[in-house]
Amino acid sequence: MPLTATIKEHWMVNTKINVIGTLVASGNYAAGGEVPAFSSAESCKIKTGSAAVFEIVSGISKYMYRFNIANGKILVFDPATGLEIATAAYPAGVTGDTITFLAIYHKFN
Repeated sequence: MPLTATIKEHWMVNTKINVIGTLVASGNYAAGGEVPAFSSAESCKIKTGSAAVFEIVSGISKYMYRFNIANGKILVFDPATGLEIATAAYPAGVTGDTITFLAIYHKFN
């Protein structure tokens, strides 16, 4: 699981579940981004079977993170070029980054 998600806080608003958490990058980055992976214990906290409908991702390093709503993936961009990072091992600036997210999911029915 190259992008592992940990939930720090979650709450309901009408038919949506709002989630704040952290991401840890490891292994290799895949072209086109990665879908964050929740452990089964983390998934039980939010009880949804859907992908996020909205997500903001940020880190403290210079790398840029963007959410692609079309496929639920998070893309990582090189700060020097503004281009997506290469398909290879995550750079140290990403694996050592403190990455946080706010995501909104549809409530599981």
